[in-house]
Amino acid sequence: MPPALPDPLERALWAWRPPALQEPPALPVIALPPVDQLVDRLLRRLALGGSRHRGTALLEVGAGSLQGATIVIHAEDARLRIEIETPDTEAARRWQQGVQAKLRERGFEAEILLR
Repeated sequence: MPPALPDPLERALWAWRPPALQEPPALPVIALPPVDQLVDRLLRRLALGGSRHRGTALLEVGAGSLQGATIVIHAEDARLRIEIETPDTEAARRWQQGVQAKLRERGFEAEILLR
């Protein structure tokens, strides 16, 4: 059950959390690097902004199948608009399908645009 998060961007990011954070693990938890180290490895740039009713995040991906992509997430209530600009449109399409399904399962309306 998600915590009461008033900001729509926080609610969206909570919905994308890894499965390990959705339910308590049955096995002992393995220590992970601090979040700032993970962000440093995966993202070249991260910018956040917004208010209690709207939020925006800009991510420049520095590793993985979307390396080199720019992702902009606009959140308002349970509605998300996600814009992905990347040279690898096939990887972006796979990501789009998986993320859209997960967001729908969690009650979010998402429009994901590939550029």
